[in-house]
Amino acid sequence: FAIQQFTLTYTAGAGGSIDGTSFQTVNCGSDGSQVTAEPGYCYNFVDWSDGVLTASRTDTNVQGNINVTANFAIKQFTLDIGSDPNGTTTPAAGAHQYACGSDATVTANPDTCYVLAYWSSSNSSINGSVDNPIIFTIYDDYDLTPVFVYSDYFTLTLEADPLAGGAPYFDGSNPFGCGTTVNIYGNPDPCYDFLNWTGTAVDLGKVTDPDAADTTVTMDGDYTL
Repeated sequence: FAIQQFTLTYTAGAGGSIDGTSFQTVNCGSDGSQVTAEPGYCYNFVDWSDGVLTASRTDTNVQGNINVTANFAIKQFTLDIGSDPNGTTTPAAGAHQYACGSDATVTANPDTCYVLAYWSSSNSSINGSVDNPIIFTIYDDYDLTPVFVYSDYFTLTLEADPLAGGAPYFDGSNPFGCGTTVNIYGNPDPCYDFLNWTGTAVDLGKVTDPDAADTTVTMDGDYTL
């Protein structure tokens, strides 16, 4: 007679690996050696494909071939965005779910005459940052709150695209008091036609007529046109 032999095959699904001998040959009625499903940094172990719920397993008294896969699930974390009375954020204040390893992008939207002073966060790598928008990778539960401060003065910058197309200018000089209306002039080169003004001030409706070479802009933020 010859004793029957069976194979034990342990495979890791996406997000993990197998610690131990992943392919074993054992005699009928014998025990395999222990294997452990090891989740990757951003993953949790869920179960084995045959319903075993423990990451470590030792198959005993083997009576047939076993071929199983370890299943893993990516971790989910919460970004709790706080509020400041002098502005808003995009996304809005509240709890937001992100998969581990994904990037979060948050934009601060200060009210008129306010600016972002800094971000306050439990994540030390971004706490105190002045980036807007702020972009960072989620590896844990974090909180993030914009801190807005009142600003009396703002700076206006005018640029030409292309550079040879003209020499735009404005009346007065920087900085301008919050709420000041400033005359701006496209001043195209003789070989160029003026097209329009673009920039955040246009997007926010602060430029009276974006299609006019000579128009006005209301200064309630630092603007580049």
